[in-house]
Amino acid sequence: MTPEFVAALHPDDPVARAIAFGLVVSDLARARGWLTVPAHPGADTVHALDMLDTQNPLLQVGPVLARYKPGTIDPRAVADFAAWVRAQRLEREPPLVAYELAMLALGAELPGVVLRSLREAELEADSTTFETPDGGGYATTFLATYHTGWRGRALIGASTTTAQRLGALASALRSDTLSTTGDVVRIVEGDSHPALPTIDLLLIYNPPAWFGNPGDVRRRVPARHAILA
Repeated sequence: MTPEFVAALHPDDPVARAIAFGLVVSDLARARGWLTVPAHPGADTVHALDMLDTQNPLLQVGPVLARYKPGTIDPRAVADFAAWVRAQRLEREPPLVAYELAMLALGAELPGVVLRSLREAELEADSTTFETPDGGGYATTFLATYHTGWRGRALIGASTTTAQRLGALASALRSDTLSTTGDVVRIVEGDSHPALPTIDLLLIYNPPAWFGNPGDVRRRVPARHAILA
């Protein structure tokens, strides 16, 4: 995927990114059976992506497109991009592959994660985790990849739309269902003391400066264990 490939979808970059992200998620949703009401053949892009938001409003795809006239979306570019995504057969790939493709589609840049700490994390099947904003669920997706028997709740902090979208996708990939909006915790600047239950594992990953340094986060967030991911 190149920036030019995404830019061809729409002249406005945020809209082009939203379309690209939505097409990646839409392909996964169809292939994995996440959509309860499949889009009818010939449905336009706005309608198809609105369906994603109906099942998971945190994806925030439809509201961006709704501000623009449908005629400004290049249907040929959309068809080419959708065909390219389908050719990747993401449903056959590990969750991380789909996540990273969606991240590229959004133009998001996230730092690398400390793989060893996530591999060696002590997780029970029902362990609860919380990932600090604004990692978008990246560390959580790695954790789920290494601990396939883990079924506990994974809370993901988000203060930006991009982190919220990626967090919603990370939750969907982990649970294999699109309707998991409760796992993304919206936290804005000034709300540095999130109302969270006591959790088993705190993932300190890519927190914004206003959320505090790792030591401050560890003291504030009620967690039995913590990993600097």
